[in-house]
Amino acid sequence: MATALLDHPLKNGPIAVAVPGKFYLDLYYNSPTPVAVGARVKVTLRNKPCIGIVLSHGGAPSNVTLKNIIEVLDQTPLLDAATLKLLRWASDYYAHPQGDVICSALPSLLAQGEAATVSSETQYSLSDSVTEATELQLKRAKTQLALFTLLQSGQHLSSQALRQLGHKPAALKSLIEKGLVTSEQFPAQCTGNPQPTVGPSLNAEQQQAVNTIDSAAGSGGCFVLQGITGSGKTEVYLQAALATLARNQAVLILVPEIGLTPQFISRVRGRIDAPVTVLHSGLDNKQRKDNWLFAQSGQARVVIGTRSAIFAPIPQLGLIVVDEEHDPAFKQQEQMRYHARDLAILRAHQAKIPIVLGSATPASETLANLQRGNYQLLKLTQRATGQTLPTIKAVDLRSQQLQDYLSLALINRIKHHVAQGNQAMIFLNRRGVSPVLLCHECGWSADCPSCDSRMTLHRGQYRDLLRCHHCGHSQAAPQNCNSCGSGNLLSAGAGTAGLEETLNRLFPDQTVLRVDRDNTKNSKALHQALTQAAAGKADILVGTQMLAKGHHFPKLTLVGIVDADAGLYSSDYRAPERLAQQVIQVAGRAGREAPGEVLIQTHMPDHPLLQALLTQGYEHAVSQLLDDRKQMALPPYSFMALVRISHRYSEKAEAFGRAVATLCKQIQPNATVLGPISAPMARKANRWRFQVLIQTSSRSERSALLQQLVPAADQHKLASGVRWSVDVDPLDLF
Repeated sequence: MATALLDHPLKNGPIAVAVPGKFYLDLYYNSPTPVAVGARVKVTLRNKPCIGIVLSHGGAPSNVTLKNIIEVLDQTPLLDAATLKLLRWASDYYAHPQGDVICSALPSLLAQGEAATVSSETQYSLSDSVTEATELQLKRAKTQLALFTLLQSGQHLSSQALRQLGHKPAALKSLIEKGLVTSEQFPAQCTGNPQPTVGPSLNAEQQQAVNTIDSAAGSGGCFVLQGITGSGKTEVYLQAALATLARNQAVLILVPEIGLTPQFISRVRGRIDAPVTVLHSGLDNKQRKDNWLFAQSGQARVVIGTRSAIFAPIPQLGLIVVDEEHDPAFKQQEQMRYHARDLAILRAHQAKIPIVLGSATPASETLANLQRGNYQLLKLTQRATGQTLPTIKAVDLRSQQLQDYLSLALINRIKHHVAQGNQAMIFLNRRGVSPVLLCHECGWSADCPSCDSRMTLHRGQYRDLLRCHHCGHSQAAPQNCNSCGSGNLLSAGAGTAGLEETLNRLFPDQTVLRVDRDNTKNSKALHQALTQAAAGKADILVGTQMLAKGHHFPKLTLVGIVDADAGLYSSDYRAPERLAQQVIQVAGRAGREAPGEVLIQTHMPDHPLLQALLTQGYEHAVSQLLDDRKQMALPPYSFMALVRISHRYSEKAEAFGRAVATLCKQIQPNATVLGPISAPMARKANRWRFQVLIQTSSRSERSALLQQLVPAADQHKLASGVRWSVDVDPLDLF
């Protein structure tokens, strides 16, 4: 395996070391043996052994006696200078302790001190017993012959590599039993596809986009690839990646969720002969360590991952792609609350390489940067299949009689499309049978005992369940009201499981397929469901946003959006933007290979946002939202940080919040500080939650404030027992 180049020479003597924990100043140790910056060392911290990363040589205070390190774990650095620079910047910007940020960038096994070597795996090759007559003997066993022909090249391939190339485990087993294939243990390898397929010809817009991205290879630049749904954005990514690989440079592709990864990986591997590796939370610890080392060593030339992959060290990186850049899944919501898209833009800028932000519905921040001239727009206005976009209409629900939340207009259109042999999709971004179980006699509702929220009704295998989607509490659904004892309990409001029951009742002769987190609990189950849908084996699809993201269903011609109104009356200022994105993304699943239509059920058909979407499109609708935000000095025209605070006792959380607000005003009198106020959900998992909102007119003001606030608040006498975090550029105020 190739090793990373040393950015700094090996040296002994005083070294600064990053270790996990809330340390706001560099910790120094003495290294009797030479060690590289970016390598791991074992040190003593609070009388316990700990794994740290070397940050620099020298610089230790002269009046302090330094402890010796226990051991040098790496002769070459695991983290190069560019990756360390990115991590240190992220620590400063997102106001999170540097040691935690740097150490958490490593896979858990490496962070625990395991050797930086890949696992061994079984690899297969032809045995010595193969003769000239063997090929003739396999003439009638076509799958065995195909595998035999592949291995004739002298390659050693793992079972996983063989599966990726389309070879069946049964064929491999048969060849082993015949003594024609033998196995050996080798270090795991990151392999490419020796027989990549050739992609379709690009249209003029796609070719122009690829040429523009490629022309920035030596200088960098941020390109927004705004393409209507189905316009072939992925093909632009692939062609730009192939051009980058031809220059002997590597490619990083970020996708928002694990659910998108299997289809995307198979498409990339089918087209690219270079080694491809993946990084996401669905991998086990051994896989994650191996794949990270493939990226770090340069063996992998294409790295596909979810948000944490932005911190993977990748030698000779030449292109970054952020697919569906608007997706909120790129924002980490615990520990350091970073935004992978924003860090990807910074990483590309530091490396002077192009970055592509792809979306049919760019985020408001992205559109604002386009208006300022910071990014360059590349537009794709034609669908790759030649089909036009579906027609979008609002269905006025006022005074209409509904059948379990479905309007007669939508039901009739489902009947029409299914009768034509096509598919319909019903979209509702809410799981379960119903979001509320209540008593028809006294009004009692089933509330979560640990949160200020109602529990959602779910169908269990043996009996109905109530489940809280915030803390995970679950219990059997009662048969009678807990307040008055009445058996007249009603489920109010719709969820995807409830809609599935309704659709099965209304369309008993059709196959209804539900896709949400409840019935696709892992990527394999999701992949099976999406494959079934894409193959046309389900007539009616019903699901959450999992169905809306980047999937291609050839037979889908109707989309029904059941409840669009939630985004129109939310108190969250970002809710209208998210609704607009959701409508366009879900609508984009329809009519890719045949004319399609979209029906949006709403009680507010005249709402300005809906009217702007229907008549003038996404860009105009979000432009209006940006005008509103500018007038109200909301992001992206001001700079926010949200201090989130929780404690088992409300008064202690609020008291610490008051202390934080006081510190803010002392540090930066010009900052706008609001709070402490109760979070929209005041109690969650039996902890009382408060917030302090900080708003400044510049990033530098906010950064200067937070650099002083975080260590001061952490050492405050009221901080004991309080859980608190800083969310820089929060995506929600929940």
